[in-house]
Amino acid sequence: MPLVDDRTKEIVNILATCVAECAACAKDCAKKGNADMATCIALCNDCAQLRAACIPLVACGSSFSAGTMPAVRRRLRAVCGRVRAARHDRVRQGVPQGR
Repeated sequence: MPLVDDRTKEIVNILATCVAECAACAKDCAKKGNADMATCIALCNDCAQLRAACIPLVACGSSFSAGTMPAVRRRLRAVCGRVRAARHDRVRQGVPQGR
């Protein structure tokens, strides 16, 4: 029997990918030097930090983790929605997207 089940591995991999994508988005926005991207940078950094914090919680599979994850998922969806809105605003204003 594997120490970590396939579903847990899948969730951890998804979270790790999201951490990398959020960090890359923040870095790309910062490189552009546009003050209007400050919101997107902050949101991407928040998202990356929260997702990174979730990885060990998901991996341990404790009852605390199981009880906490629904609220965390809702919060992450809200943050990601705000990032998408910030990107949409950049496109609408003619600011090129890095990703």
